Amino acid sequence: RNRKGFVSQNCLVCCSFDLKFTYVLSSWEGSMADSTIYHDARMADLIIPPDCFYLADAGFPCCLELLVPYWGQHYHLAEWGQ
Repeated sequence: RNRKGFVSQNCLVCCSFDLKFTYVLSSWEGSMADSTIYHDARMADLIIPPDCFYLADAGFPCCLELLVPYWGQHYHLAEWGQ
């Protein structure tokens, strides 16, 4: 069950720049933290090539392979769409 009490599933999905899925991990319950799922994927079979990065949200750890937003920074997405 997730933090709201509903049955849910947390999935880690990676895609390439041409929007093709390159990795899917869908074995965790909805209440599991993103950082735990990422760590499990890295220990299992998620391979991130050297000099490549994935964009991630603030729930993921700060590490060499992930670009995560600065903590507490409010981004205005409308500015990025211009």
